Amino acid sequence: MKTIEADFEFENRKYTLSFSDQGDFLKEEVDLKFDGLPDSVQVNINNYLSGKYPRFKIVNSQEVNPNTEGSVYKIEVRHSGDYYEVYFDRNGNFTKYDELIFQPINTQF
Repeated sequence: MKTIEADFEFENRKYTLSFSDQGDFLKEEVDLKFDGLPDSVQVNINNYLSGKYPRFKIVNSQEVNPNTEGSVYKIEVRHSGDYYEVYFDRNGNFTKYDELIFQPINTQF
C-alpha cells in the first residue's frame, strides 16, 4: 500500500501523520529517544533485534498512535544496507516488521 506522510514539529516534538493515497488518515507517529523507554522494554527490544538483525543500528524510534489503547513502538533499523520498521507492543514484545523500499518519484517541480 502506498502512503503519504506529513512530517512536522510542534512544541519541540517531531510528528509524522500518515495518509492513504486516497487521503484517509492512517496513523500518528511521535519521535522519542530509545534510551527514554523503560529499561525492561529496551532490553526486550534489543534482545529481539540482536537475534534477528546482528550488528543492527537503530536509525529512529517512535511511538505510533500515542494516547490510544493500541499504541506501539516503531523502531527503524539498518542492517546490511537494508532498512526495516520493526514494531513492538508496550512491553517490548515483537509484533511485526516492514521492509522499507526507497524509490525516487517524478514531480512537476
